This record gives sequence, structure tokens and C-alpha cells, in this order.
Amino acid sequence: MMIPEEMWPSAAVTIGSVVGLLVAEKQESQALKWAFKPLAALGFVAAALSLGAHFHAYGQAVIAALVLSLIGDICLIPKQVGRWFLFGLIAFLLGHLGFAIAFLIR
Repeated sequence: MMIPEEMWPSAAVTIGSVVGLLVAEKQESQALKWAFKPLAALGFVAAALSLGAHFHAYGQAVIAALVLSLIGDICLIPKQVGRWFLFGLIAFLLGHLGFAIAFLIR
């Protein structure tokens, strides 16, 4: 399966960000994690938008789930367990519910 042409920019951002995130994890660099983890998640959202997902109920549910997952990713970047960790878990729970709703719509 080929990547649609309109998705190449978001795919490039996502792939580059994932590579950056792997480097950040290897170097244990919080600054790089803050830079690359949200950017990688934004790449998934941008990919969905570039394919016109926002024009259909299924796609809108997927986009909502991806945005909630992005929020969850951001909340889980800090190392300390506390309020942000709880917010991250809630965001991921809601994101998974969004994916479930999308599959029910489909």
C-alpha cells in the first residue's frame, strides 16, 4: 500500500519525530522528549486531517481520539507521578473510548 501524496508531509514529520523521540529516550533527555513526543502525535492528527477525516463522523471520532491521545502523551512526559499522570491516564481512557466510538460508527 502506498502512502497518499497529501499525507507525505505529516508522515515525514511523524517519522522524524519518532526517530527524535528514540534518541531522547536513549539519552534520557526530558527536553528532547518535550520537543519530539508532542510533534509525533501531532503528525498522526495531521495525517488524519490531510486525508479529509474531518468530513465524516468516523473520521471526526478518530481525530478526537488522536487529540486525546496527544494530550495523554503530553501529560505523561513529566517523570513524577501525580496530577499530570492521572490527567494522562484519563485522556488515554477517553481517547480509547473515542476509537471505540469510531469503530461503532464504521
